[in-house]
Amino acid sequence: FFFQAEDGIRDTSVTGVQTCALPISPEAVYGALQKAFADLDIPKGNTDGKAGIIASERFERMRVLGGSVMSRSFSCGESATGPNADAFRLSIAIAAWVKPGPSGNTVLGLAAAASGSDITGVYRNPRECASTGFIEQKILNTVQKYVK
Repeated sequence: FFFQAEDGIRDTSVTGVQTCALPISPEAVYGALQKAFADLDIPKGNTDGKAGIIASERFERMRVLGGSVMSRSFSCGESATGPNADAFRLSIAIAAWVKPGPSGNTVLGLAAAASGSDITGVYRNPRECASTGFIEQKILNTVQKYVK
């Protein structure tokens, strides 16, 4: 399985909405997705089982997300001390949706967005942070663990 951008471009540098087709029922994928959010300590703020949506409210984290350093999941630029994502306080939102796809497959869509604030106070305004696609892939891998 692999993710690709919604517009069909398959590129590891693409950020934004990522989708994947799974040969499993939407109900099974949705249940596995709920477990994946819990396993990765991603809070669920908005869920709608009928629409197949699970999303976090914006939540804040520092240094680690899903058991990995923050810079694996988000790029907020670099400083003399290394990746800003590892030093900033990030405000993160993650959304996932499940819908029936073509040929009996299920489409799983994921999107992650973040902004980072410098806790030392050097930069006053939050910086936008681009998703690297890592947290989305980690969610997919966790979903696959539960649907096998």
